[in-house]
Amino acid sequence: MTEQELSGRVALVTGAGRNIGRAMAKALAAGGAAIIVNVRSNKSEAEQVVREIERDGGKAIAAVADVADAKAIVAMVADAANRLGRIDYLVNNAALRQEQTFEEMSFKQWRDVLGVTLDGAFHCAKACLPYLKQSGAGAIVNIGGLSAHTGSKHRAHVTAAKLGLVGFTRGLAHDLAEHKVTVNLVAPGTIDTARAADATKPAHHLINNTLTGKRVKIETGLEYEMGSSPDGRHALYFRGDHFWTYDIQAGTRADISKAIPTALWNHDYDHPVKQKPPYGVAGWTKGGRSVLLYDEYDIWEVAPDGSAAKRSASSTVGERPRRS
Repeated sequence: MTEQELSGRVALVTGAGRNIGRAMAKALAAGGAAIIVNVRSNKSEAEQVVREIERDGGKAIAAVADVADAKAIVAMVADAANRLGRIDYLVNNAALRQEQTFEEMSFKQWRDVLGVTLDGAFHCAKACLPYLKQSGAGAIVNIGGLSAHTGSKHRAHVTAAKLGLVGFTRGLAHDLAEHKVTVNLVAPGTIDTARAADATKPAHHLINNTLTGKRVKIETGLEYEMGSSPDGRHALYFRGDHFWTYDIQAGTRADISKAIPTALWNHDYDHPVKQKPPYGVAGWTKGGRSVLLYDEYDIWEVAPDGSAAKRSASSTVGERPRRS
């Protein structure tokens, strides 16, 4: 974003009192936009973000309203638009990420999460729509999550809500295109945020070995990473016609495709992208050092140094995945 590129524009960021929401509000303000800093109930957090933005020369107002409350959102948006004169951008960031086994999950817990994450996006989009249409350059950005695509243990409600945002985004993009309002979704990777010294650091994805994705820059350009090991040290990524492992601490990589017997490359696989290797990723071993790849016939355990060993379907990985 160039300096003051958003000058004269107004952005509403929900859940902007802390973490990613706070960072996005400050970044948009640095670009020149005036910010509506929304929080659910903690007005002091919103006012602190407003002070930080004003200290840096920007403009912002605090707006307290629960995104799950349609009437409260309508009132908040009308008041903010009256004070700032317009609304050009909406960032639907507010979300709940509670944990509960499905067996013990109540319908209220289910609805609480969907109410904030999915219904909240609906309420905010509806309330802001008249102003976004008047803007001529309106934009809605929904903040999704990797768990919508990977799934996540004890978070069926969170996964459903985040994946619901994907569908909402796609549908809304078609509906609002004629009004010159763009609608997109961003699914951030695992992000560490500043917390009080005595605060407990979240460790959901680490504990549950959630397969997440990110990009790492190695030598020439961007390498497309397919997943990180549970210990966070090794990454598996795809580039050209090969799979590679990358040791994040040492900064070294190994071409694990070379460890797979050449004969397997000569099969006529029914693969959607012919130039790519005919392998799928089954996961990582419990120790987090070796990756498990599968082809049509076998499962292979490949170590970070590129050495590979064939495993049978009855070994530690259980029944091997099959291509659909």
